[in-house]
Amino acid sequence: MIHFLHLKRRKWFALADFLTISISIFLGYFVRTKIPIPLFEGLIASAPPSGFENIWLVLAVSGSTFVFVQYAFGVYDLWHSSSFANWLQRTLPANIAIAFSAFTYLYLTQNFSFPRSLVAAVFIFSYFISSLWRVIYFSITEVDQSDVVLVGKWVDLKKLMLELVTPPFDHHVRIVAIFVPEVTSDIPPEKDRTYLVLPFSEFEKYSETNPYASVLIAPSDAFQQQAFQCVISAARRGVSIYAVPTIYEILLGRLQHLRINDLPLLELRLNPASNMSLAIKRALDVALAVALIMLLAIPMLIVAVLVKVTSNGPAIYSQVRVGLMGKEFWIYKFRSMKKDSEETSGFKQASLNDPRFTKIGKFIRACRLDELPQLWNILKGDMSFVGPRPLVLPEVRKFESEVPGFAERHRVRPGVTGLAQVSGGYLTSSDVKLKYDLAYVSNQNVIFDTQIILRTIKIVLTKVGQ
Repeated sequence: MIHFLHLKRRKWFALADFLTISISIFLGYFVRTKIPIPLFEGLIASAPPSGFENIWLVLAVSGSTFVFVQYAFGVYDLWHSSSFANWLQRTLPANIAIAFSAFTYLYLTQNFSFPRSLVAAVFIFSYFISSLWRVIYFSITEVDQSDVVLVGKWVDLKKLMLELVTPPFDHHVRIVAIFVPEVTSDIPPEKDRTYLVLPFSEFEKYSETNPYASVLIAPSDAFQQQAFQCVISAARRGVSIYAVPTIYEILLGRLQHLRINDLPLLELRLNPASNMSLAIKRALDVALAVALIMLLAIPMLIVAVLVKVTSNGPAIYSQVRVGLMGKEFWIYKFRSMKKDSEETSGFKQASLNDPRFTKIGKFIRACRLDELPQLWNILKGDMSFVGPRPLVLPEVRKFESEVPGFAERHRVRPGVTGLAQVSGGYLTSSDVKLKYDLAYVSNQNVIFDTQIILRTIKIVLTKVGQ
């Protein structure tokens, strides 16, 4: 079960569990050394046991492991419950797992100087404290209510509303407004409901003057497309956005969803990557770009010479593209088309057998060798190795007017390769590419980038998707 206000506080719950294990270690050590216990008295010295000389490292490792195990066992899949018995049952598996891991580690390392009774004491304290603070928290927040806004067709919203007025949410979730494509006669009259019913055109105006915690979108492809831009603006104001998944989204593997009773919800994540994550990504970009320039200097020189001697015009082609936050920059590539081809035919997307390609240009394009000069763009900070492909300004203006949410792809640095490039091809439509780009923007991380780079290498070697 979930309570919408609690979802935003999960990082504080993790911090509370980190403090829990730290306090438990100190309490366990105090009890085992300062309080005489029959049968155990004298079995542990007053001096810290082996490993405690680096107490901060012990706390950091133990706390991080405890939080991870709690997460893995679903303890952060929040229940709105102030029952101590309920939480004792809920937190028991995770605490047993952490105690078992500690005993296993001590056994495998043959660390017999570390008393097992201390581990048992820490387990007892962490078990009760981790349950107790949750009982206290949920008792204090028992009167909390989350104001939610529903968006969708009335026929779909009725099913969603039935879930929200069922315990345990009937006293903790309050529907303040619903937005529909049009107000129809089957919607209850105003005197029979406690929420506003408004046409979607008033969504933005309502959001500017009425605070609420969450937006829930009922499944309707056409309506979700219509609602997309305003829902994004609400998310940027800090409002949580959830959508009821279609059967196709569930079958395609989007299994990490929330639950309202028996109803699954997908969370729309528009939170930018952390500064630390962006710094790591940038450092890896620079390091890899420098390494590749040094490694590929001679092959790049050979390509440049071949382009120059086999066709008229410069070896390097430059063009203004739109990058991070809509800022324009010059992108560099080895020229793969005939000189002044765009001035002659106007700008248009390259096709599979485009007559504008030069002989050597078609080859370097197929092998992605024309992209190598963009290593300089990466060093300058205009681009990253992985991200949405940068487009020319006319394309950007066209797609922004035709495709809702297109500008979201500019929230990250454009890339030499991207999810859309490894998942589609030349003939993939712009709206499908946008879905791939948004999926990347919402899920970018170093592991995901590595997967995309490996898939790009596979495409280059196998010529798939050319």
